[in-house]
Amino acid sequence: MLNLLSKINKFLIVIVFFGLKVSAASLPGDFESVFSATKQNNADLKRLQAEAATSHAKLFATRSYFLPRLGLESRYQTFDSKFDQSKGGTSNAFLDWNVFNGFKDYSLRNSADLEVQKTKSELDRFEKSLKWKVKAIYSKAFSLQKSVELYKQAVFNNQKILQTVKTRKSSGLMTNSEFLEFDLFDSKLKSELNSIESDFDIAMTDLKSMTAAENIETLTTDLKTEIIQIKTSDIEQVLISQKSKLSQSILSLKEAQSLKEVSSGGFFPQINLKATYGSLGLRETTNNPETTFGISLRWEFFSGFETVAAQRVSAALVSQKEAELSQQKIQLKSEVEQLLRRLQNIVKRLEIESGLQTKIENYLKAVTEEYRRGVKNSLDLKSAAESALQSSINIVKLKSEYFEVREKLHDILGVEI
Repeated sequence: MLNLLSKINKFLIVIVFFGLKVSAASLPGDFESVFSATKQNNADLKRLQAEAATSHAKLFATRSYFLPRLGLESRYQTFDSKFDQSKGGTSNAFLDWNVFNGFKDYSLRNSADLEVQKTKSELDRFEKSLKWKVKAIYSKAFSLQKSVELYKQAVFNNQKILQTVKTRKSSGLMTNSEFLEFDLFDSKLKSELNSIESDFDIAMTDLKSMTAAENIETLTTDLKTEIIQIKTSDIEQVLISQKSKLSQSILSLKEAQSLKEVSSGGFFPQINLKATYGSLGLRETTNNPETTFGISLRWEFFSGFETVAAQRVSAALVSQKEAELSQQKIQLKSEVEQLLRRLQNIVKRLEIESGLQTKIENYLKAVTEEYRRGVKNSLDLKSAAESALQSSINIVKLKSEYFEVREKLHDILGVEI
């Protein structure tokens, strides 16, 4: 008996364990839970965070350009000639300092600082646009889920009518063509339902991949549309801000200009300081150390056109970046204007469809009642049912399209609109 109880307890523990495991792998279907899981598991976000950390480390490393190098040197020397035969070890402390090298150090540090700004800007933009990306994907999945529910309800309603039609047909109150009309409508609804269910499965797979969840519960958040705040006249001003997609091109141009300054450093002299303390040769001893201090100036008047060529290449790169920036500015402005018009159109259509939906539902109820009384025919009833279904589908599709357009706008502008 004790052995039996022990086995039962172990069995229950296993069930509880696996039950908890399944439960832990299942993600709640509300938007905030999905978004939170996406942030925790987003590979692109982690990559950009690593790139930002790397650029900060590179900027920190540029401090070495402005500081001296200190250290110890030791060597073993031998002299073997008819005038001098000696051998022994020497050691000394040294200081090397590149005081001036044609402003290259300043330009390189400026380039590193621009890289920090660029990676930080890209990271900030991605973090802020990620929510809209998730909203667009979530809204698409939610609209498909809603569409599946609407079609299932439409199939159920049509099945009920089909039963009534069969009864009336058997009583001789309905022709065979009228019966076939509802039967064909039933097949059409089921075929469209199957297609939408397939699209919904794909959308949910995308959500699972994005959140790294094995399972996501029924989606529950019906995201609300918001009023657009930005005006067409404000687009250009927003585009040149540090948050827009154009900011990356602006920083790329500044990087090219900084590299041009680096290449100009070849026209200037280099000045170095060097100091040592200790024995540099076999004639000095630890009891008689030698101290040296020197300043060297090196000015290369001709480098085989290397400096000139580097200057031309960097100047061409600046011109290229300026052209790219100008072109992208025109392109993005046009794209934003188109998206704004599209968004305004969606909002207007949503208002119209929402007003029509109530009227169509009331019309369907009236036609159904009149059909039962024999006032309306089967074609009227089927047409009203199709209109009611299509109106509901239009609304959920428009909401999904709204968030898709909002995501694209936010990706370009980088600000709430």
